[in-house]
Amino acid sequence: MSKSHGFVDIARDRLYYETAGSGTPLLLIQAGVADSQQWDDEFSYFSQEYQVIRYDLRGYGKSKKVTGPFTHLEDLTALIDTLDIQPPFVLMVCSMGRLLSMEYAIENPEKIKTLIMASPGLCGLDLDVAVPKEFSEAKKAFEEGDLKPLAEIETQIWFDSMSQHSGHVDCSMHALLYDMQRSVKSYEGNKIGKRQPAPIKTTAECLGVINFPVLIIVGSHDLGYMHAVADYLTEHIPSVQKEISEDAAHLPNMDQPNRFREIVENYLLDLDAGEFPSY
Repeated sequence: MSKSHGFVDIARDRLYYETAGSGTPLLLIQAGVADSQQWDDEFSYFSQEYQVIRYDLRGYGKSKKVTGPFTHLEDLTALIDTLDIQPPFVLMVCSMGRLLSMEYAIENPEKIKTLIMASPGLCGLDLDVAVPKEFSEAKKAFEEGDLKPLAEIETQIWFDSMSQHSGHVDCSMHALLYDMQRSVKSYEGNKIGKRQPAPIKTTAECLGVINFPVLIIVGSHDLGYMHAVADYLTEHIPSVQKEISEDAAHLPNMDQPNRFREIVENYLLDLDAGEFPSY
């Protein structure tokens, strides 16, 4: 199996990437609370059938050097061009990666074979859903620069969740997310570089470009807001399938990797067999 890793030079800075396997490209984009290590299981498994590519968003993981203004969309576009990733490809994203994937889709809808979104949020959507008190606690810790309790609170919100007992979670995955959180929050706290705001897209603009099949996966223990968004997307995207990952929270691929892998693999097999609704 072909493997490679390295850095792509973009605007005086460097993005770390890894590739493995051959076949239809499968590009993985992390959540905002993690780095590309989030996809360890999927990177290894799906490279048996696909050309899998993952990378650390700027300021995450090994892509730490940031010297000036940047946008994640420009980084993603440059990465795809530099690595010569041939369309149409599969985009598999989690949480914050949904926004980036939709930005890319608005510019390049013809390049996407399918979009797989785990725990998607959606900009510009006003939902009447309660916000857990832990968000205020996390904001306070961040403003005080107290990274250890901040990482603990964020890990509780996004991995342990507010609705499942603590003995349920995988300890090794919990520790991995905690370590990734410390790194992410250190970057944010030091205000390295200057991320430029994404162009404001309305919900209609985001959903209007979707002329490809979509799979939505949401953990049964994820926040109520994420379930509300998943329901909204299911109602407004023409060719969509929604799956619930039982006993999982906001990062279902880390929480229940076997179940997540099963959902994705069956979906892609059906898609290749032409059994998914199309336009």
